[in-house]
Amino acid sequence: MPPKFRDHAWFVAYAPFEDPKISIAVLVEHGGFGASAAAPIAKKVIAKYLNAEPSPPLKMTERQIELEYAD
Repeated sequence: MPPKFRDHAWFVAYAPFEDPKISIAVLVEHGGFGASAAAPIAKKVIAKYLNAEPSPPLKMTERQIELEYAD
């Protein structure tokens, strides 16, 4: 599927759970799914804000993306 027809990826979060200090909304245009495209970005931003070291993000291969959007 051409990228222009792919879904936008959204992810909204706040942290830390017990005493929120930050809230964030991430939108990746034509990024696919929020969990695979937008959530890793939010995780890095929150980790940087809270002075923590983020773990490496999970990456989808181009083939996995094609399979997700196969007709």
